[in-house]
Amino acid sequence: MKKIFFTLIVLVGFATVGFSQDRGTIANTEGKEQLMSSKVSGEYTFTLPSNVTNEMVTKNASYYPSYFTVNFDNASKTANISMVNNEAKSRYVIARFLSACGVKEVEIDGKNVPVHVFIEEYLK
Repeated sequence: MKKIFFTLIVLVGFATVGFSQDRGTIANTEGKEQLMSSKVSGEYTFTLPSNVTNEMVTKNASYYPSYFTVNFDNASKTANISMVNNEAKSRYVIARFLSACGVKEVEIDGKNVPVHVFIEEYLK
């Protein structure tokens, strides 16, 4: 009985650790409608994972000043991205920035999509 109980505790522990690590790779959006509006306006808002720091955002954004600027609020983890030239090629670079920040999926209206799907459906 002790072995079964111990095994159950270990499995639950591993599942919890695995889930918490996955959660640290998801950026949240304001939804599909807002993303479609952002595509026109060139102004994007993302809530980055809790493990992303101000230094990380500043460093990663510094590679792309000819494409966009990023205003980051470390307390809320909100990144406001303003496109310099709002064209498809420039919008793709947002995905590079998100990936550099450790983002693997983007949450859109409660559904998590991989970054490559996000590019095809919302940045093209």
